[in-house]
Amino acid sequence: MNYTSDHYGTVDGIPVSRHRVSTDSFSFSCIDYGCTITEIAVPDQLGNIENVVLALDSLEDYVRHDYYLGCVVGRVAGRIQNGQFTLDDQTVQLPLNDGPNHLHGDHFHKVVWNPSIEQTDDGVTIRFERSFPHGHHGYPGNIDVSVEYTITPHAVAIRYEAKTDAPTVMNMTNHTYFNLSGTSLPISDHTLQLMSDSFYELDETLIPRRVKSVMTSRAFDFRAAKRIEDGLNDTDAQLDLAGGFDHPFCLSQTERPQIELRHASGRRLSVHTTEPCVVFYSGNMLPNGLRRTGLCLETQQAPNLLDPRSVLRPGETYVAETTWTFAP
Repeated sequence: MNYTSDHYGTVDGIPVSRHRVSTDSFSFSCIDYGCTITEIAVPDQLGNIENVVLALDSLEDYVRHDYYLGCVVGRVAGRIQNGQFTLDDQTVQLPLNDGPNHLHGDHFHKVVWNPSIEQTDDGVTIRFERSFPHGHHGYPGNIDVSVEYTITPHAVAIRYEAKTDAPTVMNMTNHTYFNLSGTSLPISDHTLQLMSDSFYELDETLIPRRVKSVMTSRAFDFRAAKRIEDGLNDTDAQLDLAGGFDHPFCLSQTERPQIELRHASGRRLSVHTTEPCVVFYSGNMLPNGLRRTGLCLETQQAPNLLDPRSVLRPGETYVAETTWTFAP
């Protein structure tokens, strides 16, 4: 695989590089700013190679806008109710940036990370590292974080690691928007399959309140592959509440991919993860021109810090892994 890098711009005087890994039929690009993925180009069944992730035109656009396109999200992905959580009998108050709630954590996506590159016969690993201080956006503990993208032909493996010097919380994910048509066509004509028997119902501020069986709602039953349009057109009140899908699904742990996304172009994305949940987000809140032109499959722990594994203590290492495999 061929690796190249070039200068992409500067943020607050800090240079930002773009990293590209490619073969004759596959390419992957990302930038130091937010560990943001800007390109995954794969062939369709006729051999036409197109970018299947949403991206902005320039570094300035990524700095200016907060669409979370392609970036890493942390310390905690998703919403935290009232921006509060209790850790070791201490209440932590976080900034409120989504109505009455806190959304998408410690602004991992708004800083420049430090890259290093490792090339082997099998592929290329782009490793990003960054330290965040105690109190950054309200979170306790000094933390050291790394994000690795290991690119092999037609696959991207993501590995997150973090360590702390004081009790804190961690629940990272990647917020790439996929559109396997390779164009700005709506994602409604994609077919999605989730190995999930249950999902989290949301309250009026989109906080998960209880787990429900997918058998109680036709819209949320993706155990058999179905068109996303069929789900979006359902009359379930949960879809009205969120403007579409923005819901955590509980995943089965299996050697098989737990998620499969397909398009009539012949492109297919298979996802396998160590994480117990995926937030399927149908791009409801993107601005005009981008709305529902991409969907997110945010593999993570249960949102709103409902999973005890979200607590990270000194001497422990937070680890999460997700692999995307593309096939024509």
